[in-house]
Amino acid sequence: MFRIQSAVALAIIGAAISIPVTANAASFTYSLNPKATFLRTNRDPFAVDPFILDLSDIGVSSGQEIFLQALGDYAVGGAFGDGSNVMVGVFSSTNELLPSDVFQRVPGALDAVTSRQRSPITSPTGIGGFPTNIEEDFGIPTVSITAIVPNEAQYLFIGTPDRFNGDNHDPDGDYGVRIVTPSRYVPEPSILLGTAIATALGWRYSRKRS
Repeated sequence: MFRIQSAVALAIIGAAISIPVTANAASFTYSLNPKATFLRTNRDPFAVDPFILDLSDIGVSSGQEIFLQALGDYAVGGAFGDGSNVMVGVFSSTNELLPSDVFQRVPGALDAVTSRQRSPITSPTGIGGFPTNIEEDFGIPTVSITAIVPNEAQYLFIGTPDRFNGDNHDPDGDYGVRIVTPSRYVPEPSILLGTAIATALGWRYSRKRS
């Protein structure tokens, strides 16, 4: 029996030595519709609701830092080429989205600390000139930014800010967002090694007493 226990202990020690300090960060990529927005629209029947991400789906909670990056590009209307990449996001305590003619469509919107501190100024609607700019949203550029998930945040809304969303399109289907979550902590090898050695010694001591 002691030989078996010793072999198990040695296996634990070997595993402890080989385990790294942290696991690799996880990366998630999502395709987006450039017609989608969480901002107010007016007489824009082809605009659609935004992408809404449940943060628990990527293992993220309040206080954690994540990285966001806009990918690809889209065309604004039929007269322009596929070269726009403006994107905005907002954290929310709920996934509730109000009708498109409401100014603050995300009632659970929360302020977030990001590496791009200034909130983007979004233009009024193309028809009617209704205001769309809210204080809680933040820009997501093609160069990765960091954002700290606010307290009580459970969802992330991502959309395209435009005066008229319904005629946006993505000819080559490359418009999207990349989200990278923090590395998950793995105990130091020295801690695991110490635990394994203590276990082996404990088995040996109990065997002598018996």
